Amino acid sequence: MTTLNFYNWSNLILKWHSTILLGGILATIYLIFILLSDSSTIWENFLKINPWNFFLAFVLWSISNFLRAIRWHIFVRSIVKIPFLKNLILYFSGFAFLITPARMGEIIKSYYLKRDYDLPVSKTAPIVLIERFYDLAGIVSIVLISFALLESQLHVLLLFPLFGVFMFTLNRKSLVDSTLKKLFKFKYLAKYAPNIDESVKTIQQITTLKCSLIGILFSIVITGLQSIAVYFLITSFVPINLEKVFLIFPLSNFLAAITLIPGGIGVFEGGFIGLLVQNQINYDIAVTVSVLIRIIGTGFFTVLGMILLKKLSK
Repeated sequence: MTTLNFYNWSNLILKWHSTILLGGILATIYLIFILLSDSSTIWENFLKINPWNFFLAFVLWSISNFLRAIRWHIFVRSIVKIPFLKNLILYFSGFAFLITPARMGEIIKSYYLKRDYDLPVSKTAPIVLIERFYDLAGIVSIVLISFALLESQLHVLLLFPLFGVFMFTLNRKSLVDSTLKKLFKFKYLAKYAPNIDESVKTIQQITTLKCSLIGILFSIVITGLQSIAVYFLITSFVPINLEKVFLIFPLSNFLAAITLIPGGIGVFEGGFIGLLVQNQINYDIAVTVSVLIRIIGTGFFTVLGMILLKKLSK
């Protein structure tokens, strides 16, 4: 990618037109989804929520996103030294693109790293890709552990050594190189990281054993905190075992992530509500909790990201 092409692409993103349009479409779909439910009952449930539980859920979710920012800072500092506060603001600005497929719009952070530190996009964009991989690894880890404990299927834990083998092969340059070349044939990905060698070097730097452990452990803690937040939201209305929430929420997240549907809209709700109903949770309560999760996890941080992005673009 030439510098000119990159800046053209970045300026388009900074205008937010496509993101706002996409957000409007998804919000409309989501509104229709809510209206198809018993909206009067949902609003009644909103009024019944325990304020303390809602506050705790919001705090836990905020802490989980702060941990994401710390993980990002650790990975970026392996390439260039950046003040923590500036990097923190930079990371949270990426939340403006939470509703993009696989949150790939967060690559906007690479634009500011190039603008302020003259770092090639191909050197920093892979961090976003690897972050998504670690997120999935953390989610899968919690799902496997929860399933093994809840269903007394401890043999499921034998899958973890296979993951170790996968991480070992991931760090092999030849494999990464050939995989990236195949991925970058797709038009959507080709514009993000054209310099294969720089991208491979970055991927190798943040997939070492140390970085992998850091990345996955952070992801496990992040998913755990968000699961506890969801537990507080559910128990505002009905009791439920925390162990079940540690299976239901991450599994719904995983299903939403692998579809690459922007924001996982519809997929997350379908999986989450369906699993709650299977566990004898009233449908209207399940819908209410899913809406609350969107308000805390997507709505608030998307708005915060847009505010910070506007500040950075000045």
